[in-house]
Formats: sequence, structure tokens, C-alpha cells
Amino acid sequence: MCNASSECVAPEDCKDTCESQKLSCGEMCGTACGSCTDSQSCVQGSCSEAISCESCPLSLRLVGKKLSGGKLQQVTLAVDYAPTELEPRPRIADLRLRGSRAAVVRAAVAGAALTKADKSLVLFEPWTQPWRRRGDGSYQVVAYEPTNTQLLADGRVVELTLSLDEWGPVKFSLQRRQQIFAPPESDSALQSSSYDSEVIVTR
Repeated sequence: MCNASSECVAPEDCKDTCESQKLSCGEMCGTACGSCTDSQSCVQGSCSEAISCESCPLSLRLVGKKLSGGKLQQVTLAVDYAPTELEPRPRIADLRLRGSRAAVVRAAVAGAALTKADKSLVLFEPWTQPWRRRGDGSYQVVAYEPTNTQLLADGRVVELTLSLDEWGPVKFSLQRRQQIFAPPESDSALQSSSYDSEVIVTR
């Protein structure tokens, strides 16, 4: 078993406990220390909201997860848009999602930031799904309406459901790149933030 010093020891020699190490989640010497909510991850023995950046105009957050046999089988992530009053708003959003382990997008649903602006997610040919896997392994979703010049509203841009088969932890992030937003002024405002920080998803 693994003790508090991350050493492998015989079960009878593992004396550390959740209480002695002040752990509210995770495992110590083979004993479960507790669990976190669906939107939280266990980081260093404490539960915390799994979000990439609290103060960024664009953030990735964990919405829910499903486990089977102790493995992560499904993860739901959301991309939220919360600009300041001074930041130029975009008309188009081109997002790329990366995972540290194999995960497959099963659904992508437009959020209020798009529906309030009468925008939708682009359907990629030939499979007519609102996402596509790129050659670098990232998944792409695009919010764009050719005849609509309205700006994105505050709120959820998209909610993505992915299937996987991993013990965890698994890290997800928005890929940092130019032209995530258009026009360029709105993209420049975004690029000065840490929107691409990782979201760690644990069991």
C-alpha cells in the first residue's frame, strides 16, 4: 500500500490515516478518505471546484462525471464566457479542447451565450456533428452564424460530453492559439488571460 510519504509498504506497515494526514478525499493506506461532488476534483487530499480560471473571460469547467468500476467513464465539461464591460465581444468563437488521455466527444450542446445571440454550433461535414477531431488529437467546436452579426452574450458557450475509460486523473484544457475569437480586438483581450490552464478531473 501507499503511505503518506508515497512509499509502497506492506499493509501491516501502513499506519497513516485520513485523519492523521487531514485528507477529505482520495485514499490513504488503502482506505477511502471521502469523495467530492460531480463538479469537484480531489487535489492533494482536498476537494476543489475544477475550473481552469476564475477570472478569465473564457473558462473551462467540470460539470459532471460518471464512474464505473472505479474508472472515469464519462466527463461533462463546459466552456463559459464572462468578459469585463471593457472587453470587446466576439461574433465568432473557434474552440479546441485537448485531453491528457484518450477521450471521445459524444455530444456538444450550445449554451445560453449562443442562444441569446441567435447563434449555433457549426455542423461539420460529412458526419453533420457540431464537433470534429483534428489531426493533433484536439476537438474543435465553432460558434458561427453566417447571416448573424450579433455579439456573444455572457454565459455558457458550449457543454461537451466525452467518454473515456481511465482511472484518472485526466487533464483537459482549451488549446492556446490565435484567432479563437473574431474580430481581432476580442481575441487580443482573450490572449492576455490564462484561459488555457488545465482542469484536472479525478475519480
